[in-house]
Amino acid sequence: MNRKEHHSKLSVVTSKLIQEKGYIAFVDVFMELGYLDPREYENWRMKRVPYLERVITTNLGRISFILKRVKKNCRDGNCRESWTGYKS
Repeated sequence: MNRKEHHSKLSVVTSKLIQEKGYIAFVDVFMELGYLDPREYENWRMKRVPYLERVITTNLGRISFILKRVKKNCRDGNCRESWTGYKS
């Protein structure tokens, strides 16, 4: 997928997450896009994987693009940022 395709896909994913959950978490975005397997997410959450980027199945440039685009979409939609703690 190129950046334009990612941009349109991210709009759909973020809208879906807000409707379903009422918030957007980056791990949910990566799981919806198919870049993060739920089992690998659990391995990271239980500290069997040292850092999340190791199990996301795309390159760091694309990860950075997705993070920036989601933040921009949230700011444009007047969403409020908050810290998320993941318990192991």
